[in-house]
Amino acid sequence: MERSDRASTSRSGPTVKSSATTTGRPRSPATRKAIMVAVLAMLKRDDYGDISIEKIASKAKVSKHSIYRWWNSKGDVILDAFVEYALQQAARVEPSDDAFLDLESLAAGVYRSWHDPLFAKGLRGLAIEMSFDPGLRQRFNDAYLLPRKVLVGRILKHGVDRGQVRADLDIEAAVDLFFGFIWFHVSFDTAGVDDRATAQRLVAMLRPAFQVNRGHR
Repeated sequence: MERSDRASTSRSGPTVKSSATTTGRPRSPATRKAIMVAVLAMLKRDDYGDISIEKIASKAKVSKHSIYRWWNSKGDVILDAFVEYALQQAARVEPSDDAFLDLESLAAGVYRSWHDPLFAKGLRGLAIEMSFDPGLRQRFNDAYLLPRKVLVGRILKHGVDRGQVRADLDIEAAVDLFFGFIWFHVSFDTAGVDDRATAQRLVAMLRPAFQVNRGHR
């Protein structure tokens, strides 16, 4: 009987690694790559719910056992493929002379990602899996969300250093506000979204609370 697609593993850190117990021959990086390519192709073409370990194995031309040498569940293997793809596609934004323009650029990049069917279907499918699997949710947070939150925090702290952002700003809460707006918006409405204009609306809303003024100098 095939293992449950909701089986949990214990992993942490920004790089997602399988904790599946293996015996026999060492795991093959070439096999892992073939599986990752197969998963991405299926996410682009198929509905998340139609993907299974058996179908991934068939697409990658490997055995199910080969997949279970690396991962314990469908959610785990899709998470790895999604994170690798999403971080490769993510907007490269480094702190500049204008913290608020940096926030706009980062937000616009996130909105652009949601127009990519592979990204959108992968993230929505994983969101459903994560609602049943706290371990998968933690691994997603560590591997994908945390690096993005760290980047926003760096932008805000750089803005503090340049005198643009309030020194007493609660950075953690500010980061949550930034991503909370984006997540709510893209979860329910991406049709016809103007990426840059929506990002500008977000930053315009946050700017009065974040920026330095006479009362906070």
